[in-house]
Parts: sequence; C-alpha cells; structure tokens
Amino acid sequence: MSSAEPLTPPPAAPHTTTAEPSGAGRAAWLRGPLPAVRVGPRHLALVGVLALSAVLNTHRLSQNGYANIYYSAGVKSMMRSLHNFFFVSFDPSGLVSVDKPPLGLWVQALSAKLFGFSPMSLLLPEAIMGVLAVALLYYIVARRFGWVAGIGSALALAVFPSFVAVSRDSGVDPLMILLMLLACGAAVRAAETGRWRTLIWCGVLVGLAFNTKTLAAYLVVPGIALAYLLCAPGSPLRRTTQLIVSGLVMLAVSFSWMAIVELTPASQRPYVGSSTNNSELGLTFEYNGFGRVQGQTGGPGRIPHGRGALARYHLAETAKERELLARKAQPPSTKTPPATRSSHSHRAREPVAFPGSTGPLRLFGRGLGDQGGWIVPLAFFGTIGVLLLLLLTRRRSPAVQAPAAEGDPPAGGPSPTSLRRDPRLATALVLGRGSSTPTTPRRSHQAQQRWRESAPSRSSSWRAPGGWIGGYSRWS
Repeated sequence: MSSAEPLTPPPAAPHTTTAEPSGAGRAAWLRGPLPAVRVGPRHLALVGVLALSAVLNTHRLSQNGYANIYYSAGVKSMMRSLHNFFFVSFDPSGLVSVDKPPLGLWVQALSAKLFGFSPMSLLLPEAIMGVLAVALLYYIVARRFGWVAGIGSALALAVFPSFVAVSRDSGVDPLMILLMLLACGAAVRAAETGRWRTLIWCGVLVGLAFNTKTLAAYLVVPGIALAYLLCAPGSPLRRTTQLIVSGLVMLAVSFSWMAIVELTPASQRPYVGSSTNNSELGLTFEYNGFGRVQGQTGGPGRIPHGRGALARYHLAETAKERELLARKAQPPSTKTPPATRSSHSHRAREPVAFPGSTGPLRLFGRGLGDQGGWIVPLAFFGTIGVLLLLLLTRRRSPAVQAPAAEGDPPAGGPSPTSLRRDPRLATALVLGRGSSTPTTPRRSHQAQQRWRESAPSRSSSWRAPGGWIGGYSRWS
C-alpha cells in the first residue's frame, strides 16, 4: 500500500492590473451604455405619490397671494436689515416682533432675498417641504414595515386635508412637520442601535422644530421617550441616562434663540408681539401655550390673520398703494354711534383663531375635529394593532429573533426581550404616538378661509386639484 502523495496548493493566478481608460478610451467608456437600473412597482408608486403631493401643494399656488399677510409682512421687514432678520421684526422700523420663533420665517426671508419678494418665493418653499415630508415618512415606514405600508403612509399624508392646506400657506407648519419627522427617524434608528450620537441628533432636531413653532414640536417627545425606554439596547440605567442627556440638549437648542432675546436689553430689540410682558418666555407659555387651550383669542397688538390693515400697508410696493390703504385704515365715521353698530358681521369676516369650545376634547369638536381630530383614534388603534401583530408573529415564528444586545439573553425562543428589541415596535411607538398631531388643524382652518377668500370664484376653485380642501370644513 503506497503512501499518499503530499497535497500541494494550486499555482497562484498571475496578478493582473486593469488600467483605467485614458484619453480616447475614457471618452468611449463614458459614451458606452449605462448600467441597467431596475425600476419596480415600489419606485413607480413612490414617484406617483410624490407627484400627487407636488401637484396638490403647487397647482394654482399663485391664487393664494401672500396667504397669511401677517407673516408675509414680517418677512418683508426682516429683509430690510440683519437686526430685523434676527429678531423677526414685524415692521421695518423694528418696533414689534412676530409672534413665532425665527427658524421658519428665516427660511422664507432667505428665499425672498434670493429670488425676490413675491408670493411664490414665500409659498413655494413651504410646498417643497411638504413633498419632502411625504418622502421622509415613506422612508421611515418602509424601512421596517415594507414598501406597501410606506406607500400607504405617504399617500395618507399627501392627501390629508390639513397637511395640504398648511403646505399651501405662508405659515411655518411644513418646516416643523419635516423636522419632527426627521427627529422621529433619528429616534427609531437610536432605539435600534443605542448610539449616543443618534439620540443626541434627535434632541437637536426637536429643538430646531421648537424654534419653528414652540411647544407644538414637543408633541413627539412622549412617543420618542417611550420607544427608547422600551426598545433600545442596554440596561435601564443606561437608557435613562441617554434620554436625560438628549433631553438637556433638546432644551438647550430650544431656548438658545429665546435666551439671546431675553438677555438683550428691551431698548435694543423689538417688543415681543402678542405678549403681555415683552418676554419670549411669556409669549411661549401664555399666548402660544396655555392660551391655546384656554380659548384665548388674541393678544395686545395682534394683527388679525388675513385682513390686517397694517400688514397690507407693509406689503404695499408703491406710495399710492400705501396712501389708499392708509385711508381705509382710518377710524369709521362717528355719524353712527359705536354702540349701535353690530360687530357680528366683522367677526364673521375674520378667520377664527381658535375654533371650538375649550376643554380636553377640543380637538374632537366642531372646527378642529373635522380637520385632524379624527386621526387620533386611528393612530391609537393602529398602535394596538401593530403590538398584536408583533405578538402573533413571535408566537408563530419563534426562529425570528432580534439581534442580541449587551445585557440581553441569548436568542433561542420568543421572549419579552426579543419582542422589545423588534425594530418594528420602536417605529410603531414613535410614529403612532407622534402621528396623531402631524399638522395643526387650527392653522389649516385659517388657511382654508384665506383660500376661499382669495379664490377667483367658487367654481374655478373647486376645479383645482386642491379645491376640495376649501369645502372640507363645510361638510361638517
């Protein structure tokens, strides 16, 4: 019996280098056929949803004029000087500021500075941010629930009446919605990885959203905190510490601009509009805070939305227009006693600032419930449905486990830990808790009234792709 021959490795293949094309060869290579790009149903569906959102947000956008002329006049004044720009001054002289934080108005002022002050330079950025929000929502949902669920979520947001209304207005809601969605996406990623940096960025984004529309940005904070506490890897102490640090960063970013305003002497900055004590803190927690719940209808120096004579005066381009507006702003004739003049018709012409009666169920009442309150039960039951789906999935497919993390037991069967680490649970908690208030129904209520006033005629307005929004509130 002969001994086995020793095994020898096969000869190595000769080392060859591929020279990069140069000169004429590179030109021929560039003119060659492009690599095939596979276009599937998900891409066509996403393009269709984004195109629909763009049409709804931009079609006949010019008919809205300057939309909310209170903010439009403030943007025009902010273009006059850096002082007015930083302190969001309402008037060119820098006497009174606008009743909102600066970030959303800064975007409009920069757009007007680049492309000239016009209705389109103010409204088009809002419409574009609305389309970006639809695309971002698709990405967040499709990443864990599949492209069908992502398309459904994006389509629901794209055609949501309140969302379309605020995306066609000169308010600051589209930027706030976009920043809140970015924060939700960062929160989901942080709950999956447990990284400090991702959670810190989430706090920064919420702080930027606060600098767009104050306390409304904090509506996503409970869902983010709950999702991270339940789903993030690591010990409970580590998760709690990370949330506290991220919360401190969020507060620091939120109140950074406000602190500068408060530390600036009152004689060197505009008076804080709509406040009672010339304080941004008072404006935030009173007029823009508890006043929204208690039924406050206005503040000192408040310019009515849509019909402010002073705002129209600032928007006038010529001296003749200012003279005509100044005459219209004169006090009414004293021939008719003020006591005998009914203010009923005047109140009816002004957009309602806070529709509905005060109370915890205000969002479900007439004027707000038909705009966005009906989505709250859907968000609640949707979250419950996702939790039940995850439980059933764990029982039927015990082999599907979340990746093990530090402090978690080894995977081997369905357990509360593996369910907690399921990335879909974090997505459902963040979006389910925050999606109940993706837009501002009160702002959309005002935007619709301005839309109906600026429409050339009822019939031509209804022919517009977004025309049905104007009649939406009349159905209730």
